[in-house]
Amino acid sequence: MKEELTRRDFLRRSGAAAAGAGLAAGVGPMVSTRSAAAGVASPDERLGIGLIGCGGRGQRMMRMALRTRQADCVAVCDVQQEDMDEAATFVRKRSGKAPQAIGDFRKLLELKEVDAVIIATPDHWHAIQTIMACQAGKDVYIEKPISHNIAEGLAMVKAVRDNKRIVQVGLMQRSGKDFQDAINYVHSGKLGKIGLVRAWFIKKRENMGHPPDGEPPPGLDWDLWLGPAPKRPFNPARFKVKEAATGTMYGSWRWFWDYAGGQLCDWGPHMVDVVRWGLKAGMPLSATAAGGNFVIDDCRECPDTLQVLYEFPGTTVVWEHRQWSDRSIEPGRYHGVEFYGDKGSLFVDRTGWEVFPEEGGEKAGNPGEVGKEKNMDEEHIADFIEAVKARKDPVMPIEEGFMTTATCQLGNIAFRSGHKVLWDDEKKTIPNDPEAMKYFSRTYRDPYKLPV
Repeated sequence: MKEELTRRDFLRRSGAAAAGAGLAAGVGPMVSTRSAAAGVASPDERLGIGLIGCGGRGQRMMRMALRTRQADCVAVCDVQQEDMDEAATFVRKRSGKAPQAIGDFRKLLELKEVDAVIIATPDHWHAIQTIMACQAGKDVYIEKPISHNIAEGLAMVKAVRDNKRIVQVGLMQRSGKDFQDAINYVHSGKLGKIGLVRAWFIKKRENMGHPPDGEPPPGLDWDLWLGPAPKRPFNPARFKVKEAATGTMYGSWRWFWDYAGGQLCDWGPHMVDVVRWGLKAGMPLSATAAGGNFVIDDCRECPDTLQVLYEFPGTTVVWEHRQWSDRSIEPGRYHGVEFYGDKGSLFVDRTGWEVFPEEGGEKAGNPGEVGKEKNMDEEHIADFIEAVKARKDPVMPIEEGFMTTATCQLGNIAFRSGHKVLWDDEKKTIPNDPEAMKYFSRTYRDPYKLPV
C-alpha cells in the first residue's frame, strides 16, 4: 500500500527528524547493567517482569501477565507508596514471593532479574522511561499513547530499533478477534469504496471544580511524579479525582497539557488505531480541528468538546469527543469506529461488529450487546511475552504505535495552533508552520532530559 514504509525507511526518516528536533539532549546518571542483547529469555523460561506505574491500569496488566504462567513479577515501582504496596501485596499473595518495591524506576532498571517492564505511568513519563529501559537491555510493554509529543515518539522508535528491543504498545484491539474479523471484512472490499470514517468517544466525565493547591497526600513523591513537567504545587485535579459512578480514583492529570493530551490522546489512540488499521494507512496528510471547553466549568485545560477532520489519501476521517453528554453517534455506544462505503457501512466497538448494507448488499458481523465489552488485555500481553521469547515483532510494534499516537497529537496541534496542520512524511515533521511546531516537542525540567 502506498502509505506503508519499510522499517529501514521509517528509521532513517524518524532518526533524522528526532535529531532535527533537538533530541540529542543528555540525561541524568544512568548506568546500564546489561548489554542491549542481554535479557533474552529462552522459550522455556519465565520472564522476570518489572511493573513501573502501579495504578489501576498497571496492576491490571501485571495480573494479565501472571495469568499467562509465562512470567513472574519480580519488582514493582511507583512514586505513590500506597499503590506500590498494593501491587506488591497482590504479587506476594499470588506467587508466595514478594517482589522488590522500588520508588525510583531507574533503580528498577538496574536489576538483572528484570527481563521486561510494563510501563503504565502518566503520559509525560512514557518516552524517558521507555528509552532508558531499552538502553538498559529491557523489553517494554508501553501503555498508549506512547509519548507526550511527536518528537518523543520519533526518539522512541529510534531507541527501540537501535537497541534491538521488543516493544508492544498497549492498543489491545489488535489482539481482539472481533476487531480482527471486522478489519478483515473492511479489507475484503465488500464495503466498496470507503469515503468516510468516523471515530468517537462520548461520555460524561467528572466536573473537577476549581480546587486550591495544597499538600500532596502522604506517601506521594510529587516532585518525582512531575518529573520532566514544569514544577508546580500539588493540586488534586492535576493528579486524581474520585469518579462518582464507580467510587474509584481516576487520573484527571489526563486533562492538562503538561502531562497528557486530553480525551483525544486518552481514548483517541484506541479508536484512531482501528481507523488506520482498516484503511491500511500511515500518517494523515493533514488535520483541522475545532472545539473548546464549552460546557464543563472546571479547571481542565484540554477541550471538553472536540472535532478533528483528518485528510487521508482518498478518505476523510472525523474524530469527535464530548465529555458532557452520553448521547452518542450510535445510540448506546459511547465509543466506536464506523467505516462508510458505497456498498455498506461497518460499525465496530469492544462489544462486537456489524455491517449495514446498502441496497442489495449482505449483512455480516458479530453484533455485541450494549455494555458487554470483551477483554483483550490477556491476549495482548500474551502476544508480547511470546514476541519477547521468540525475538520477533509483536502485533502492535513501536512504529504502528507511533503513527497512531502522532495522528492524535497532530489533531491536538491543529486545535491548539488554530491552523490546518500538514504532515511531511518524508521528513517526519510539520512543514512551514512555526506556531504548530511549538507543540511538536517540549521543554524538560532539570535534571530530566530525553535520553540520547
